[in-house]
Amino acid sequence: MAKKHGLVIFWVFLVVLTFFVLLIAGSYFYFEMNKLQLYGVNPLSDWKSYVASIIKDVPFVGGNVKYKPFTVIPYQNLLESRLDAFQGILNTQAASLDAIRLQLQSEKANLEAMQSTISASEANLNTRIAQFNAQVRINQTYQAKLQTLDQWITNSNPTQIGKVLATANVPVNVLVDALTNLQPQTASAVLQAISLTNPNLAASIIDTLTKVTK
Repeated sequence: MAKKHGLVIFWVFLVVLTFFVLLIAGSYFYFEMNKLQLYGVNPLSDWKSYVASIIKDVPFVGGNVKYKPFTVIPYQNLLESRLDAFQGILNTQAASLDAIRLQLQSEKANLEAMQSTISASEANLNTRIAQFNAQVRINQTYQAKLQTLDQWITNSNPTQIGKVLATANVPVNVLVDALTNLQPQTASAVLQAISLTNPNLAASIIDTLTKVTK
């Protein structure tokens, strides 16, 4: 009875051991299968290659079968090749970005140069506008004073005012402008009075008037 009981224990132990051995073998097989799949290999689906590897050794038949063993690339080499390819893509993109950056810098420099030119032109234009406005104000002031002088001459005795103008330190061009705005009879009377007192001044007025009217 004890011998039979020991035999049962032995068979139970053997079954358990076999189960663990099969379990370990299966898990190791599954582990290796996963490793092969990392390289793009699927052994269970490559049954044609398996059949070809067997038939190639059969006489008269194997000569018609072409079988080439599958070459497995080490995972490190495969990873390095993929990294090199990815690095090449990154280098290409970096070169493209550098070209775009240089183009943007060139366009920025052109815009800054254009901005400087526009600023200089604007400053020059503002200066010319300021000069023009200043000249306009000067002309307006001159015309206002000239109009006042014409009113004084018109409202005065032409002979008396002519004598005053002949001895006053009035520029010749001012006298010409003033006489030009007067009525011809008034201007003639004033000029005649100036000629009696200061003939040289009258001659200068006539000479200047002649040059202006040419």
